Amino acid sequence: MARMTAPDPQLAPHPQLDGLIATLERLRAPGGCAWDRAQTHESLVRYLVEESAELVEAIEAGDRDERIEELGDVLYQVLFHADIAREAGSSRSTTSPST
Repeated sequence: MARMTAPDPQLAPHPQLDGLIATLERLRAPGGCAWDRAQTHESLVRYLVEESAELVEAIEAGDRDERIEELGDVLYQVLFHADIAREAGSSRSTTSPST
């Protein structure tokens, strides 16, 4: 069986993805959007569920354009959660808890 390797990032730039990430970072940065800054994993659950359900509907309907749109919405939710996790990780103590 052939082994899959990760594509070389130099060969496969994703400017639209980079732009989406940059937009999210601007919105969540100090001085950005207060609503985006205030969100938590818990507060965003309903949006992730809603967007995921809409993606399932688009897939089941066989609607390519709608599927692409909903994939983008789900991707944004995943990036939002990833940024919250990144931010939480950077604010954690670097010492190990004692057991």
